[in-house]
Amino acid sequence: MTRAHAHFTHSLEMLRARDNRISSVLRGLLGLATWAAAVGLAEASARLRGFVFSRREALKLMYDSGDAADEADHDHLAAAVRADLGEAGFETAQSEGRAFTFDEAINYALALRLPTTVHPLETNPPPPTHDLTGREREIVALIARGLSNGDIADTLVLSKRTVEKHVANILSRLALTSRAQIVRWAVDHGLAG
Repeated sequence: MTRAHAHFTHSLEMLRARDNRISSVLRGLLGLATWAAAVGLAEASARLRGFVFSRREALKLMYDSGDAADEADHDHLAAAVRADLGEAGFETAQSEGRAFTFDEAINYALALRLPTTVHPLETNPPPPTHDLTGREREIVALIARGLSNGDIADTLVLSKRTVEKHVANILSRLALTSRAQIVRWAVDHGLAG
């Protein structure tokens, strides 16, 4: 979990320093929201999600290619966070996140630290290592870095449909149901570094 946190914060700092594309920074913030949920920081996850999803116009750029699978994964994560915080707590945290300025959201995300006791929202322990192909392990590592299917396709020079098929295979082989669980599995198996 420490390596995943270090990776997400380093990526976010790099994006802030050199990339003026709002959608890239939002992806980084959403990656940290996923990490926060995976380590049991539900309130922080909800605040970051509140900020990211309040920027619908910029966020639309993230889903221009119709990445419904990524959007469904984020909805699944929101359900886990909502269940942990309760409806009122979730709405309060999201409201606080929506009130962040862009710089406040980045600074808030960068200040997050791994709690001394991790209580992940997903209570199912990660399954034992399964035989993933080299390509699937590569995709797991990229998912753990917070990349969307479209970004993974660009990075690996694959079609988006091919990446979607790999993600479906990964979920099936590992008996997982969401990208958040893939991130958790990657961290637990040393693929998130």
